[in-house]
Amino acid sequence: MNPLSQLFSIQQISQKCDVPKSTLRFWEKRLDPLFSPIRSPGGQRRYVQEHIDLIGRIKQLQADGLSLGEMRRALAQTMSPDPEPTAVVGLDRLADRVAGLVKEEVYRFLRAGPTNLSENKMSTETEGDGNTVLREE
Repeated sequence: MNPLSQLFSIQQISQKCDVPKSTLRFWEKRLDPLFSPIRSPGGQRRYVQEHIDLIGRIKQLQADGLSLGEMRRALAQTMSPDPEPTAVVGLDRLADRVAGLVKEEVYRFLRAGPTNLSENKMSTETEGDGNTVLREE
């Protein structure tokens, strides 16, 4: 069975795991990338069974009295180094963020209107890997 076939909303996870939605969002911010839900194309959080298991582990660490930093270290030590479906989705999420930033920069550059690179003190450089980059002098 595909591990992504059963996706849960934040409301469902909150009820199922008896954890407030605000706490789930807090964990997402403070334990990223260890606890990072999948995002739907519309940006809604989606969780899989792996997240439910991880929530149980986080709750146990809290009950044991661990601080957030200690929980982060404990979780990092027990997380599998193998790429999980959520890790792949996490990479997709990162790629989307980078693409969005690049898009914003291109729009900003284009809105500035026709320019001459020398007037803006910009230059192009070819890096060792063969990629050409635009640099501000």
